[in-house]
Amino acid sequence: MTERQASPAAITVRSALRLPALAHGRPRVVAGAAGLDRPIRWAHAGEVANIAELLSGGELLLTTGLPAGRTREAQRRFAAELARRAVAGVVLELGRVFPTAPAALAEAAEAHGLPLIALHREVRFVAITEELHRAIIGRQLELLRRGEQTHRRFTELLLEGAGVAEVLRALAATVRNPVLLERGGDVVAHADPRGEDGEALAGWRTSGALTLPIPSAHDASWGRLVVLAHDQPLDDDARIAAERAVGVLAVVLLREREQELLALGEHGRFLAALAAGRLDAPAAELEADALGFRHDGEWLLPIALAPRRGARASTRRWSAFCRMLRGELLARRIATLVGVDEHAPDGAAALLLLGIADAERRRAALEQLAQAVALAAERQLGAPDDAVVAAGPAARGWAGVGELLQEAAAVAAVAREEPPRPWHDALPDLRHLLWRLRRDATVQAFAARRIGPLLAHDAARPAAPLLPTLAALHAHGWSKARAARALALERQSLYARIARLERLLGVDLADPRQQAALGVALLAHALAARERG
Repeated sequence: MTERQASPAAITVRSALRLPALAHGRPRVVAGAAGLDRPIRWAHAGEVANIAELLSGGELLLTTGLPAGRTREAQRRFAAELARRAVAGVVLELGRVFPTAPAALAEAAEAHGLPLIALHREVRFVAITEELHRAIIGRQLELLRRGEQTHRRFTELLLEGAGVAEVLRALAATVRNPVLLERGGDVVAHADPRGEDGEALAGWRTSGALTLPIPSAHDASWGRLVVLAHDQPLDDDARIAAERAVGVLAVVLLREREQELLALGEHGRFLAALAAGRLDAPAAELEADALGFRHDGEWLLPIALAPRRGARASTRRWSAFCRMLRGELLARRIATLVGVDEHAPDGAAALLLLGIADAERRRAALEQLAQAVALAAERQLGAPDDAVVAAGPAARGWAGVGELLQEAAAVAAVAREEPPRPWHDALPDLRHLLWRLRRDATVQAFAARRIGPLLAHDAARPAAPLLPTLAALHAHGWSKARAARALALERQSLYARIARLERLLGVDLADPRQQAALGVALLAHALAARERG
């Protein structure tokens, strides 16, 4: 954008006195000289007693003095009412009503900082209003013309596909001042026409600034556009340019958000199809290339994400988390596909594929991923460990990647209630297998037969349940000593409970085969209970 010209000067009381029509009346400032630089919004001639009630501020009032009254008290009240209405100034034509400016009126005008100008020669008020209005309208038309030019330049940027950074740079060059985007109290982007990185941000909260909200489809505002008054005063041209930029920025931000949402959805559809086994290796490779997933190595790292149990992960928050995570990974130059799809494997709220150079880079890639996940989760979900990461083994090529995504999803589902870790390795175990089979009728029937009598007992006697005792024995490798410590029981009390369990279930709890079967039944029951509630 070309450097802008100086903004056309506002029509003030001082500059109005130099207009030929007013200058012909031989004006003299009687009071309120400190307010001569007030801008004039309009000119109004009036002689009615309640003239102040008809004004809305910024007018230059032309009068012969009739509304001021004849008494000192009326004149002081007249000046106070005009000042209260924020009138720009009063032009008093002498001769018809007052031979000289009344002292009480002048004193009150001075006290209120209201410019009072006396005309010593008769003039036609209509000539003054016409000349003033021509000047005011001419300035407004010039500002409008410049505003339209600025709007066209910003619109061209929008049509050229410019992003936030390009729009901010164009605005900074137009207003010849640093500009920034602020959201939630933090600067998220800025541009300085001087190109001095960082200087514009120092003390920006205490700098003189023009601040405008940026509208959003969901919130009262996305954030704020801030124009700092570092190098140039913030005149009307700067305000108009900022207003035009706000509209363009709102569209750019919405467009970028929609592009990210489309990418998340399209990537999610692809990854869900891959996990479901609907794509063979050649088709998957071709489709991934069409989606822009390209990397130098041959290895792929399949990952599933899920919100931790209890996290504030509404659909909108989770989508924002995935968008931010995708941006963080791309900023770190990590080849990635991040996808959200309602048909993703059960237990996964998002699926990822990372491209790595070789299998030995798996841990380094996961460490970078964990950092990006923690940052996005803290910003969008509330806490850095509110998102669970489950990572499968690295795969060479596309063969078998879908199955690994399925396994990662199963691990992510179980890990939602496990202690936080940077990531969980998706190496399937019995717990993960049972999670995937938790709705299987055979598994449910097996668990019901093995521990059904125990569940019925506890339902009938909730004050003396036995299921916690069986669960403690299983959790501690069927060691009576460790189970007794975990339950805070004397050894003899535990022995009595074990005897009741054996009678109730019809088993010998020292038999390894019975221990294995009961362990499976306990896990299946716990996973099914978790899903129910």
